[in-house]
Amino acid sequence: MTTVTRQIVGYDPDTERVAFEYFIPVDKWIDVVQLVKRNDDDPYYIYNYALDISLTNDIMGIMGQRVAQNLKYFLECETH
Repeated sequence: MTTVTRQIVGYDPDTERVAFEYFIPVDKWIDVVQLVKRNDDDPYYIYNYALDISLTNDIMGIMGQRVAQNLKYFLECETH
C-alpha cells in the first residue's frame, strides 16, 4: 500500500540543504489546502509548491508552530 505524506521543508539559501522539515498531520491537511493554491493539473497536491514566508507562517500557525524567516520554504509531497 502506498502512503502519501506532505511536509513543509525549509532550505538554507546559502547551502541549499534541508534545514527544517515538518510533516503535516493528516487531520490538519484540510486546513492547509484552503491556503495553498494548487495547479489545475494537480488535484491531489502531488507537486511541490514554493511558499513565501507569509504563507509558510499561516500554514505552520495551523499546527501551532513557528518557522525561521531566513529559509526558502516548500510544500512537498512524498510517497512511501
